[in-house]
Amino acid sequence: MHSLISLLGVFFTTVLFYLLGGIIFVGFTFLIVYVGAVAILFLFVIMLLNAKSLTSREALIRHSSQYAVLAVVSTLLQEIYLNTLSALARVLHVGN
Repeated sequence: MHSLISLLGVFFTTVLFYLLGGIIFVGFTFLIVYVGAVAILFLFVIMLLNAKSLTSREALIRHSSQYAVLAVVSTLLQEIYLNTLSALARVLHVGN
Protein backbone atom coordinates (compact mmCIF):
# COMPACT_ATOMS: atom_id res chain seq x y z
CA MET A 1 0.00 0.00 0.00
CA HIS A 2 2.89 2.35 0.75
CA SER A 3 4.30 1.83 -2.73
CA LEU A 4 0.96 2.82 -4.25
CA ILE A 5 0.92 6.03 -2.25
CA SER A 6 4.48 6.76 -3.39
CA LEU A 7 3.49 6.07 -7.00
CA LEU A 8 0.59 8.50 -6.69
CA GLY A 9 3.01 11.09 -5.31
CA VAL A 10 5.31 10.61 -8.29
CA PHE A 11 2.37 10.93 -10.70
CA PHE A 12 1.12 14.14 -9.13
CA THR A 13 4.64 15.59 -9.00
CA THR A 14 5.14 14.81 -12.68
CA VAL A 15 1.84 16.50 -13.50
CA LEU A 16 2.90 19.51 -11.46
CA PHE A 17 6.19 19.76 -13.36
CA TYR A 18 4.34 19.63 -16.68
CA LEU A 19 1.90 22.31 -15.57
CA LEU A 20 4.66 24.56 -14.22
CA GLY A 21 6.58 24.08 -17.45
CA GLY A 22 3.62 25.35 -19.46
CA ILE A 23 2.78 22.02 -21.07
CA ILE A 24 -0.80 22.04 -19.85
CA PHE A 25 -2.29 19.54 -22.30
CA VAL A 26 0.35 16.91 -21.57
CA GLY A 27 -0.01 17.51 -17.82
CA PHE A 28 -3.77 16.99 -17.80
CA THR A 29 -3.50 14.03 -20.18
CA PHE A 30 -0.94 12.45 -17.87
CA LEU A 31 -3.25 13.11 -14.93
CA ILE A 32 -6.25 11.50 -16.59
CA VAL A 33 -4.45 8.50 -18.07
CA TYR A 34 -2.01 7.53 -15.37
CA VAL A 35 -3.52 8.77 -12.14
CA GLY A 36 -7.07 8.14 -13.22
CA ALA A 37 -6.56 4.70 -14.72
CA VAL A 38 -3.35 3.00 -13.70
CA ALA A 39 -3.26 4.08 -10.05
CA ILE A 40 -6.94 3.24 -9.50
CA LEU A 41 -6.35 -0.17 -11.07
CA PHE A 42 -3.45 -0.79 -8.68
CA LEU A 43 -5.61 0.34 -5.78
CA PHE A 44 -8.37 -2.12 -6.67
CA VAL A 45 -5.88 -4.96 -7.07
CA ILE A 46 -4.43 -4.29 -3.63
CA MET A 47 -7.90 -4.10 -2.13
CA LEU A 48 -8.99 -7.33 -3.83
CA LEU A 49 -5.91 -9.17 -2.62
CA ASN A 50 -6.60 -7.90 0.90
CA ALA A 51 -2.88 -7.37 1.38
CA LYS A 52 -1.83 -6.99 4.98
CA SER A 53 0.68 -4.37 5.97
CA LEU A 54 4.03 -5.93 6.73
CA THR A 55 5.25 -3.06 8.88
CA SER A 56 4.68 -3.05 12.58
CA ARG A 57 4.71 -0.27 15.11
CA GLU A 58 8.15 -1.32 16.35
CA ALA A 59 9.59 -1.20 12.84
CA LEU A 60 8.16 2.28 12.35
CA ILE A 61 9.75 3.48 15.58
CA ARG A 62 13.04 1.78 14.71
CA HIS A 63 13.25 3.54 11.33
CA SER A 64 11.98 6.93 12.49
CA SER A 65 15.48 8.42 12.50
CA GLN A 66 15.91 7.43 8.85
CA TYR A 67 12.60 9.09 8.03
CA ALA A 68 13.71 12.25 9.81
CA VAL A 69 16.98 12.35 7.86
CA LEU A 70 15.07 11.80 4.61
CA ALA A 71 12.71 14.66 5.46
CA VAL A 72 15.58 17.04 6.25
CA VAL A 73 17.49 16.12 3.08
CA SER A 74 14.42 16.50 0.88
CA THR A 75 13.63 19.87 2.46
CA LEU A 76 17.20 21.07 1.83
CA LEU A 77 17.06 19.89 -1.79
CA GLN A 78 13.76 21.68 -2.26
CA GLU A 79 15.23 24.92 -0.89
CA ILE A 80 18.26 24.63 -3.17
CA TYR A 81 15.98 24.03 -6.14
CA LEU A 82 13.73 26.99 -5.33
CA ASN A 83 16.69 29.31 -4.71
CA THR A 84 18.23 28.25 -8.01
CA LEU A 85 14.96 28.98 -9.83
CA SER A 86 14.60 32.41 -8.23
CA ALA A 87 18.24 33.28 -9.04
CA LEU A 88 17.72 32.16 -12.63
CA ALA A 89 14.57 34.26 -12.89
CA ARG A 90 16.48 37.31 -11.60
CA VAL A 91 19.25 36.77 -14.14
CA LEU A 92 16.77 36.45 -16.98
CA HIS A 93 14.92 39.59 -15.89
CA VAL A 94 18.13 41.59 -15.68
CA GLY A 95 19.08 40.53 -19.19
CA ASN A 96 15.80 41.79 -20.65
